[in-house]
Amino acid sequence: GVALAQLKKKFGTKIKTTGLVFERTLKEKYRGVDRLLVGDLNKVNTRESYDLIYSYQGAIVHVDMKTTALQRVLNWLKPGGTAVLDLGKLYPSDLRLNEMKTLLAQNGIKQYRLEETSKTMLIMGRPTAPHQLLLFTKPVRKLPK
Repeated sequence: GVALAQLKKKFGTKIKTTGLVFERTLKEKYRGVDRLLVGDLNKVNTRESYDLIYSYQGAIVHVDMKTTALQRVLNWLKPGGTAVLDLGKLYPSDLRLNEMKTLLAQNGIKQYRLEETSKTMLIMGRPTAPHQLLLFTKPVRKLPK
């Protein structure tokens, strides 16, 4: 929600934003966000689809069933849409990461990138170790000729 508020401030009516927060606290932080969904990613329902889904220290990191959360992100993402998801600190052998790779393949996503953030991030004012970012684009399904 906070990142969206900053984007909305910068781009105004050129973009439409929807944020997801666990609970609606510090309302001032979300000023300008067009729509704010409140709750766990695995429980929130929306019929909208999105061109970009961005998670900074967000949904995927904080839910128990990460592959279920990733499937919801895939369902919400428009064909041709891009996801940038902060996975927290993962290792290449991490079972959750392998499950996510399998789920991406099952959804036709053959190309994705895992990038480690290059700078130490500040979470609640304290530095953290670099995190893994998962970046992918949902394929556009072409109708047979």
